[in-house]
Amino acid sequence: MAVTIPADAETPKPLSLRGEIDLDGNGKSVLLLRSNKAQMQVGRLVGNKLQFSTLADPGLNFKLAGVSDFDGDGKSDLVLVNTTTPERGDVRAWTNFSPSGDKLLRQVKHVWEVQAVGDLDGDGKGDLVWRYVVNDSPDTGVSYIWFSDGAGVGQVRKRGGAPLDWTLLGARDLNGDGAADMVYVSPDGAIRVLMATANRTCANYGAGSVPAGFTAMALADFTGAVGAFQVLPDGARSTTTIESKTNMMGAIPVGSTLVATATPLHVGRRTSVWVTRVESAEGKLASVTTQTQMAL
Repeated sequence: MAVTIPADAETPKPLSLRGEIDLDGNGKSVLLLRSNKAQMQVGRLVGNKLQFSTLADPGLNFKLAGVSDFDGDGKSDLVLVNTTTPERGDVRAWTNFSPSGDKLLRQVKHVWEVQAVGDLDGDGKGDLVWRYVVNDSPDTGVSYIWFSDGAGVGQVRKRGGAPLDWTLLGARDLNGDGAADMVYVSPDGAIRVLMATANRTCANYGAGSVPAGFTAMALADFTGAVGAFQVLPDGARSTTTIESKTNMMGAIPVGSTLVATATPLHVGRRTSVWVTRVESAEGKLASVTTQTQMAL
């Protein structure tokens, strides 16, 4: 299979706005690790091996809420939430992952959590999608967007949503207009898209359903693709999935923390094969995905 990139093709958005972590602004993704002792390390690919170095960590009082380029400088920034304060927690941003760039964004009730990050208005800055995750209110499942203005949160707008048992797969630009769209899938496979429109509004579409026998993928496929990106050969710019199969192994309760681990079965010049296990934090196996990635 040959892929030709036209000479006049539009320059893609930086990795820092495409769901990847680019700490150096050099178009190369890194691997971010955090231990249960609140220690962070970052792995950069040097040759064919990841070399790890220590990053500053905000401590056990904070959970990591999201990563994106919130000020448009081409480098990823980190968003943290203080989980120890009663009712509401401080939401802070570390510009370029540095505590010297610490700033308070807003406070948020602990019944809200970030479920997607992306550039939802096409202005070149990352935005946060918060979702109400407790079944005790008419707001359950509703999403709000914190739109970044480069210095902080410039605007907060309701973006509708779906019942809490619908999975928010993420925020991705489905129609190529430069603004990320939100995709939800119901337990029975119905698909709903909140398509970004002008002036930070959206259009709510019923977008069909997942074909029978198939499963919508986000976490597992993304994790394998990130692994493939780390082992791209010289001259390659990106990677694409050319084959993927997911076996569902067991149900995980809504609200559980999921851990995805991707392991390479084969790494060749043009293709790599990855197996990704998705498990609960307690070790219960949810799914196993096998995918083949091709270097572009």
